[in-house]
Amino acid sequence: MITNQQRTHFHDQGWVVPDWRLSAQRVSELRALVETALADQPGKRNYLPDLQRYAPGVLAFAAAPEIVDMVAQFTGPDIAIWGTGVFGKPAFDGVPTPWHQDGQYWPIRPLATTSVWLALDDATRANGCMRVVSGSHRPRELYTHRTVDASKLTLNQELDWQALGFDAEEPIEIEAGQMILFDLYLIHGSQGNDTSAQRRAITIRYMPTTSHFDRELAARQHQEMAVPDLSKRILYRARGTDRCGLNELVDIPS
Repeated sequence: MITNQQRTHFHDQGWVVPDWRLSAQRVSELRALVETALADQPGKRNYLPDLQRYAPGVLAFAAAPEIVDMVAQFTGPDIAIWGTGVFGKPAFDGVPTPWHQDGQYWPIRPLATTSVWLALDDATRANGCMRVVSGSHRPRELYTHRTVDASKLTLNQELDWQALGFDAEEPIEIEAGQMILFDLYLIHGSQGNDTSAQRRAITIRYMPTTSHFDRELAARQHQEMAVPDLSKRILYRARGTDRCGLNELVDIPS
């Protein structure tokens, strides 16, 4: 379901919007799942980085063959799901996500992950759609981030992409049910939401099992950077086996 042209776009630009999209009924089911999870965690209404902990049903969706088939074209055939999350921007007071690279946060060595960003509502320029610096992934380099006060942001690591010599950023507007696949080195972020239309999205993180999810590194990152503690994350088998011999994969519950 990823065409050769789309595959080329991903490698050149660092992201792609596949033709495939989720049905309206399935979008509605995922919205209900997210709303229940966020209601149970009232302090997390904007950002819930471990959705699978509060809504295990999201894992069955993440392991759907049609999605894993697309991801496998970028990760290879042996894949683990190591995280799911919610990035929500409520109407009128959705906070921004600072410019960053996802790999800054992740204890995976060698760094390797393809992320899915699934819109549960229409994501527009006005309500805080994802914005990207296309091509910023190509050097395969993590740039220096600074730790910032995240009381009015979704994340606490930020970088200045203009100081790095990149020319422009661009919005990716998509409709509910569409998704963005993107590279872990891609610089991206989003603006706040002061409109009457809420903007919710689910993220799913897929890593090739040729990489190691390093729990000791995760604990150090938590202590040194004050980022979420990923050291106890469960790695769920999406497809295949553990190729590096250092990961323990768990089958997704029925």
